Amino acid sequence: MALLIFALLIGIPLIEIAIFIRVGGFIGGVATVLLTIFTASAGIWVVRLQGFGALTRFESEISRGRQLLAEILGMLLLLFAGLLLLIPGFLTDIIGGLLLLPPLRRALAEYAAQNAFFVRMGRRKDAAAAETIEGEYWEEAGEKKTAASRTLLPPEAKAKETKDE
Repeated sequence: MALLIFALLIGIPLIEIAIFIRVGGFIGGVATVLLTIFTASAGIWVVRLQGFGALTRFESEISRGRQLLAEILGMLLLLFAGLLLLIPGFLTDIIGGLLLLPPLRRALAEYAAQNAFFVRMGRRKDAAAAETIEGEYWEEAGEKKTAASRTLLPPEAKAKETKDE
């Protein structure tokens, strides 16, 4: 994965430079710079318009109580498209422009939502069997502690916990 990121960080700018040289040789340097500024400005304008539409769709999906993962991923792809359009270059503008197409963005978001892999973190396997008892206790020095809670594990979980230590 690190090699892929490194290759993208080196490869994309090299490709962009090569495209700038080719386009600059064809239409001229000033026209190339103006075209880059125009595509970035137009792309950001379209992202802004589509972003408001995505927010209204998101709110309507929330009110209906539907699955929101595909909608959230679509909004993230829209933000990624905006980022790509801000980066100067024709290759990133083409990829960002393709991500602005709602059918393509929706298809990518739905594919990612269907193939997403989630890992639940933060709970021990024994925590479901544990029992929490609320109460008060006093330390030996006589200081009062209030509203303390302690988790009590079943005997088999305690035995397993002592073995693991």
